[in-house]
Amino acid sequence: MSLEPADYVAIGELTVRYGQHYDDGDGDAWAALFAPDGRFFLPDGTEIVGTVALAALPAAGVRRFPGIRHFGGAPALTVDGEHVQGRSYMQAQQLDGDGRLQPLMTGEYHDVFARVDGAWRFAQRRIVLWLPPPAPSS
Repeated sequence: MSLEPADYVAIGELTVRYGQHYDDGDGDAWAALFAPDGRFFLPDGTEIVGTVALAALPAAGVRRFPGIRHFGGAPALTVDGEHVQGRSYMQAQQLDGDGRLQPLMTGEYHDVFARVDGAWRFAQRRIVLWLPPPAPSS
């Protein structure tokens, strides 16, 4: 398989929508970016599989970090058979009480993209954090 310019655009848009839907707390739209059996790996290695389980994550994240905003770089892509591997940098920030963005976490995404019914989806997304978020306050 080779990638056409339209594939690069579609995968780039997919990665942008990931942050937008998560930050909006829209679990259904966020989960729809994944293949039906898509896998998401949290920084601690926890694996969440399938769109039903994935749909719960954005609301929980927004509750824990109100005002979260994801910022991501364009993924570097490599074709691997019928899948495409990607790696990109990420940063999440949080709006503070004064409306300023404060650093929350920094790292990178390791992705596997697959075509599902003609559209690019995350087959797998793994977060590798360099600067983890603060621990929940008790």
